[in-house]
Amino acid sequence: MSIKPIVFYDIPSAVPINAWSPNTWKVRYALNYKKLPYRTEWVEYPDIAATCIRIGAAPTTVWAKDGSPYYTSPFIFDPNTNIAVSDSLVIIQYLDEQYPNTPSLVRFSSGNLGVIQAGFVEVLEEVILAQAWQFLLPRVREILNPASEDYFRRTREESFEQRLEDVVPKKENGDWDKEWAKVKKGFEKAEKWFKQHGTGDSGEWVLGDTLSFADVAIASYLIFIRITMGEDSQNWKDITSWSGGRWARIVERLAPYETVL
Repeated sequence: MSIKPIVFYDIPSAVPINAWSPNTWKVRYALNYKKLPYRTEWVEYPDIAATCIRIGAAPTTVWAKDGSPYYTSPFIFDPNTNIAVSDSLVIIQYLDEQYPNTPSLVRFSSGNLGVIQAGFVEVLEEVILAQAWQFLLPRVREILNPASEDYFRRTREESFEQRLEDVVPKKENGDWDKEWAKVKKGFEKAEKWFKQHGTGDSGEWVLGDTLSFADVAIASYLIFIRITMGEDSQNWKDITSWSGGRWARIVERLAPYETVL
């Protein structure tokens, strides 16, 4: 029985590869790794909510300012089941369960392995969201198309209560180097967690020789940084040199699954 292509909704940009969002990259890696047929439908930020409502994709959270439903990307529509699914982790869990003959990525039911994966994701999100976002947010605005750029600026400036340009640490007063040093410490924490709870240097992936959601999440944040900061930027060169080149190797290992369909 042939599988109809899954519709994968992503946010477009002005960069050559188009895809950029770390959360949508998680699903793209999964679809490519599983070799499931799919097609990408590009949706600008202001159109996400209407598109989700149209296909029946649930909101993933609520707006802090008024508690109204907050619809986010990624989301998919599976014409084989007529089901719409939101949120990267939930989507990948759905794909694992609905297509059991494909390689599984989410092994949260496997006791300690699930704890390890969740720990890795938590550490990496702490590194990216808590430390590196001040470097990345303004760059995201610069690579978005005009329709999404206006929306992104307005909503993020409401959250930060300041202009995006003012979020970036200033080089002239030394804040840039000081804040970037905090990003390095975050990656050092991730490296320490990797050695304590993962397979360390003995395995190719977090759980040994098998790719898992934790690896996909790590690679998604890393490729996000590479795209937004620039492959030739000193920031990306720094990251690829940290932890003995571990972070560069992770992205390289997942390169075969970077295809944007």
